[in-house]
Amino acid sequence: DKKLLVDFLRETAQLTQEPILEYLRALGDEVRDVESFWIANAITLEATPDVILALSDRSDVALLELQPVNFILKDRPVADATTYPDPEWNIAKIKADSVWAMGYTGEGIVVGEIDTGVDTSHPALQGKWTGYWLDAVNDSTHPYDDHSHGTHVMGIMVGGDGPGPFDPDIGVAPGASFTAAKAFAYNGLGSTSDILEAFQWYASLVGDSGVPVRVINNSWGSGTANYQGYWNAITTLRDLGVILVFAIGNSGPSAGSAEAPGNYPIVIGVGNTTQSDGISASSSRGPAPNIPPWNDHNYWCRGDWNLIKPDISAPGTGILSSVPGGGYSSYSGTSMASPHVSGVIALLLSRNPNLEFCEVYNLLLNTAYEPPQGAPYPNNAYGWGRVDALALFKSLSGPLLSIANLSVMVNDSFVDPGDTVQVVISLTNMSDSAAIGVNSQLTTTSEYVDILQDTFNYGDIGSNDTVSNEGYPFVFVVHGDTPQGYQIPFILHVTSNGGDYEADLSFAIKVRQIRLHYTDITAGNCILTVTDQGSIGNLGVNGPGSGFVYPLSGGNMLYYASFGATDGTSDYMVDAWYNTAPGADSDSDWVYTSHPDGRLTFVDPVVGDVMAWGKYNDEKYAQGGKGLNVTQVAYAFQDPAYGDFVVLQFKLKNEGDTLIDPLFVGIFADFDVDEVTYDVDWAAVDSTRNLVYIWNPSGDHTPYVGVALTYPDSAANLSVLDNTQYVYQGITETQKAQFLSGDLSFTQGNFENDWSVVVSAGPFSIPPGDSQFVIFGFVGGLDSMGFFQHADSLLHIARGPVHVEDPEEAVAEVPKIYNLPITLKVRPTLIDGKAVITYSIPKDSRGDLSLYDVTGRKIVSLRKGFLRAGMHTLSLKRTDAKGRTFRNGIYFLRLQTELGSISKKVLFLR
Repeated sequence: DKKLLVDFLRETAQLTQEPILEYLRALGDEVRDVESFWIANAITLEATPDVILALSDRSDVALLELQPVNFILKDRPVADATTYPDPEWNIAKIKADSVWAMGYTGEGIVVGEIDTGVDTSHPALQGKWTGYWLDAVNDSTHPYDDHSHGTHVMGIMVGGDGPGPFDPDIGVAPGASFTAAKAFAYNGLGSTSDILEAFQWYASLVGDSGVPVRVINNSWGSGTANYQGYWNAITTLRDLGVILVFAIGNSGPSAGSAEAPGNYPIVIGVGNTTQSDGISASSSRGPAPNIPPWNDHNYWCRGDWNLIKPDISAPGTGILSSVPGGGYSSYSGTSMASPHVSGVIALLLSRNPNLEFCEVYNLLLNTAYEPPQGAPYPNNAYGWGRVDALALFKSLSGPLLSIANLSVMVNDSFVDPGDTVQVVISLTNMSDSAAIGVNSQLTTTSEYVDILQDTFNYGDIGSNDTVSNEGYPFVFVVHGDTPQGYQIPFILHVTSNGGDYEADLSFAIKVRQIRLHYTDITAGNCILTVTDQGSIGNLGVNGPGSGFVYPLSGGNMLYYASFGATDGTSDYMVDAWYNTAPGADSDSDWVYTSHPDGRLTFVDPVVGDVMAWGKYNDEKYAQGGKGLNVTQVAYAFQDPAYGDFVVLQFKLKNEGDTLIDPLFVGIFADFDVDEVTYDVDWAAVDSTRNLVYIWNPSGDHTPYVGVALTYPDSAANLSVLDNTQYVYQGITETQKAQFLSGDLSFTQGNFENDWSVVVSAGPFSIPPGDSQFVIFGFVGGLDSMGFFQHADSLLHIARGPVHVEDPEEAVAEVPKIYNLPITLKVRPTLIDGKAVITYSIPKDSRGDLSLYDVTGRKIVSLRKGFLRAGMHTLSLKRTDAKGRTFRNGIYFLRLQTELGSISKKVLFLR
């Protein structure tokens, strides 16, 4: 009962929040703008730092988060349209007009939006407003739109009359009606409290008033990836039968740029495609954060989701729709893409209004069109593809098979190079029609995999039934030279009904990214060793590492190098280069971070063809650090035009309490272009390219090698360094600081000698919490002409920073058998008579599945003793073992096994 649910949430919020609110009321001016929300059991406020710290120590406060600045996700307007084709290209692209011809226009379905408002008098929207409206910004009782965004979005959802005479046909579901909540002001910004008010208004509308809102479109984002502040509100709306669709963001194309809440697994996140089905460069990319609750498989609607965002894409570039005042304009952005998906859901629900979120989610994804330029699917640009309304509706009249669970079995739960892997795939038939005689074949386009067992006959799969190949897994071998972090693409080709039905079900399995202290960046025509401790070329002087190999068929040109930072004095000179003692030991001031794990790991390249990430800080520095954290990203290219250098990007973040000013950073590099005779090289400075380089004019075909600063444009110092004067006798902290700051500088090394180079940038002033990017490149050439051409190419392609999020943790790289070591689900969680429990474990184990009250007292044991591997279903009734009826209230269902434990909260009501 939806009314019982919202009443229970109000009562729970009142009881649990009152002690906190009483404490806040007593603080006077230290706190302001306190607002309470029962939909999420949350409180928003502004408070002094002392109050925030005090709240963080309270046992009744589960989570504290800084509120983000929320904003609508429109890119830019396009010129107003003057002619209106019928239907608009975007409506035809997703084949919504073909669904209208089948008799479905969204009739009987109520949709909603949280946006800047809506002009309900617009000709394309007239007669569609239900009369329900909320203005959380200005408290107006009548709908309006002081921005235009909300009117444009609503037009894409429901504008026009579809197959009727009205022009233009701008809406996907013109037969649907709408509600609207304004939570964004005239400038496109919205506060967290206004958005929570809008969510709560919708929950009350559905639960208290019985208004059947089924879809809420949200063409906005928080600008952050890991904000959880809307999670509970969304789960409440989900429990009330509402499907939430979100724009994924316009911060692409960087990996990990998908914004919350669009990157939540409990919503449908939508990317932006163009008229030619390309993915827009500005459309944000996944993956979603690999942290709880994102990586909690209980929230996933499909076993192969694995943090992929967006979930699906839709037209969002140059979309014509309504604007206030009766006109039309074309806008671009993921804001314009998401209402296409919301509209398709309204069409679907007008055919079958009983579908729940996960059923709708999988129907959309399984029938999405896969533009060839985006293959393989799924991926973190398109998701599972571009929405296709006609394919969705066609799937409802015949079998529709999807992957329900993906189980990967290896010795240590991780897929590594050289492993033999078994895969169990459970298929679900989501249609009303049985799938007769289901056959399957597993294929891959990967050169790193040999499939040993590739076929399985699933037999007949009835409507809404699930069948797996447990006991007869697919088997493949991963080659020993497979790159770490590599995503192995697979397609399970399935056929049924004598060949009348066939589909390609895509998924990927990731090879484990092993975290390392040092690794080689190998691409194009060179190799550079990078480390997690500031040293470059080797893990320390004479330590392991390949140096800088140039060309790829040649030898090592780098004896030792390091990244360094200083305030210009010996009191703060942090590096891993040579120290004051003769003999050239490394200084080793940098230390890789523990939280997050800063050891090196390969990541999906944002630019280039190979990219490694690591993080270290100055905490180890003997004189005391300043809180300087360095995020190092190294990348290189296979393209011959950019294959003669490796780029090193450093993000310098002040995580201390005081201003760092000044700060100079740079590279010390001891090159030896002749590995046998190290003291016959020459060195020079090229100030036009911010480049210092070394070569041997007397050698035959001796390469040129050097270091260049590519960002920012101006250098603090470009200098050669005489090793006989500064290294052989031991180089002091003062001297290193002077080289980085430019107080020591030499522009020529025009005689045979053993040389190093210094390239630095600064001075920077970095307040606490702020960051500064600096980019260098190690570059080589077989002769002077080629070397300078390669340096110019480096400067061209590495002029600005790339944004790379912290990489995924290894624990979520490979789906475990049945998605988790154990899983537990209960439906519904709001129980009157009885509920259905589904649990799974990967292998036979002793265990106990029991129900407990809030005091921890066991009420009834449902399963105990030997539990067999696999998925199992049973009923949870309202009575204990003696037939006594449970009291109303909150209980906890807990599954404990030798493999781990998991709990779910349930609520009993009469």
